[in-house]
Amino acid sequence: MCQNASLNMESSSMKFLFISVQKTMDVIGLKCLHYTLIANSFKSSILFTPALNLADDSLDELGKFVDDMAPDIIGFSVMTIDVNPAAGLSMYLKEHFPGIPIIWGGHHPTVAPETCMEYADFVLMGEADEAILDIANALEKNQDLESVPGLYFKKNGETIKNDLAPVDNIDSELTHQHVPQDCYIFEDNKIRPLDDALSNKFDRFAGRVYNILTSRGCPLSCTFCCNSYLKEVNGTGKIRRRSVENFVDEIETAIRKRPDIAYVNFLDDFFVIGSNRAYWEAFSSLYKQRVNLPFFTKPIPRFVTKENIASLKKAGLTWVGLGLQASDRVNREEFNRPSFSQHFLDAARICADEKIACYYDLIVDNPFETKQDKVECLRVLRDAPKPCLLSIYSLTYFPGTELYNRVHKNKLPGVTIEDATEKDHIFHNKSIYNHLVRLAAYLNPKMTEKIISMYEQGQESSLRFKVRFHILRLFSTAFVEPLNYFLSIKLSQGGSFPKTVKVLPIFLKEGLRRYFTQFQVDFFRKKLSYLTPLKKKKHQQALWGDHRVNDPHAPLEG
Repeated sequence: MCQNASLNMESSSMKFLFISVQKTMDVIGLKCLHYTLIANSFKSSILFTPALNLADDSLDELGKFVDDMAPDIIGFSVMTIDVNPAAGLSMYLKEHFPGIPIIWGGHHPTVAPETCMEYADFVLMGEADEAILDIANALEKNQDLESVPGLYFKKNGETIKNDLAPVDNIDSELTHQHVPQDCYIFEDNKIRPLDDALSNKFDRFAGRVYNILTSRGCPLSCTFCCNSYLKEVNGTGKIRRRSVENFVDEIETAIRKRPDIAYVNFLDDFFVIGSNRAYWEAFSSLYKQRVNLPFFTKPIPRFVTKENIASLKKAGLTWVGLGLQASDRVNREEFNRPSFSQHFLDAARICADEKIACYYDLIVDNPFETKQDKVECLRVLRDAPKPCLLSIYSLTYFPGTELYNRVHKNKLPGVTIEDATEKDHIFHNKSIYNHLVRLAAYLNPKMTEKIISMYEQGQESSLRFKVRFHILRLFSTAFVEPLNYFLSIKLSQGGSFPKTVKVLPIFLKEGLRRYFTQFQVDFFRKKLSYLTPLKKKKHQQALWGDHRVNDPHAPLEG
């Protein structure tokens, strides 16, 4: 989604180089900025570095690439989990190319701009659709940047922090692609032009799934999510939607360029479910008519109804993600999340009735949960329809969230906090409860109720519990989980075995990744070292302030 300004007729000499340090190719925002610049006659390239390991990789080739390209500015799109590789690479570029300004944008710079200035000359907060053109025009004309909305920088020792300017109309004539033009990839210490094969190699679904955003914003203010902060800094909490015609055009364009696309993934925080009826009916009609591909999305359970699921199924909906996250008490009191277990179960049963495949989200490693909270979650998962898939996330305190602020203001004594820039939130602790979560989700309720009751009664140390636990876990891991995965995909294919076999390779890579997270085996949980210990200490001081360095729960050396 990018804002399209009027096109310049004359080509500009201004060159932008964007660097993506994400581990996948899902960089929708960066691709849109790239095309916005190109459409306005600026030169732009993207360098993808999905396999970057600054501890082992030689950057000589990258340095030669930057030298040959001679960009006027280098931009990074940075989420919190990307901070360390972005910081390490920015430090290298500053050392070897001190004359090229570096700009950071994205979620993390928006919520923590002052901590990013150790590595960037400019920080662009908020939505960059229009601001990136303001920057390009100003730099080309050698004009002052003080008027660029959302820009944070230092001038003559003074900090300049401009107000954000959220984009109201997020429709665009521009589209992003799986493999954008003028893009490159850094792999095995070499830089090559990006092609379909290289892009598919690092794509979670081998390039067969098209990811798209049709809206911005979320009506909820969950304390573990930065959306509440983004609503505050953007000055708007409303959901801004693209017109149905606009994003259907984008999907059609993508399919023409990549006929092997088999699925569409709507990544919206708040998809059309729950919006006005006319909108999702218009979507259902136009999508079916012009796209006619299966799609998945992640609606908020409390807004799921039989009517809207049935309508979207006619359009091609085959898979949904439903968030349980925690017990009703934790969702209400700790997470400020007005979607509860009954909403979750009702939505899951509606989807099951409509033969829509589901995966269930849950947040674990949660210090706010009591034993009873955990037991409640286990019984909800026990009662949820099967087959299903399970997405387990480890509670992570991301900057800009209310939970993060509460912890750092010492309002949660005894809570251990891990550095969000170091932690992989996909991996969870190997606790008994976290294993029971998988058993409750996948096994027959009659098989799990006994062990849930034993857990509730505090019998985890008994021999009876241990024997039952290990037998069930072996059975589930070896047979039931793979079967659930196959049956879920089969359900998403209307029960067709041939179709299931045909699409199975699309999901196998991501499915295996999720499957192996339960083991936390070192060679699957690759932990990269981006900075030397000395630089790392300085780096974390810059990112988190001195209180992070003195925090006994914030390890400096990983």
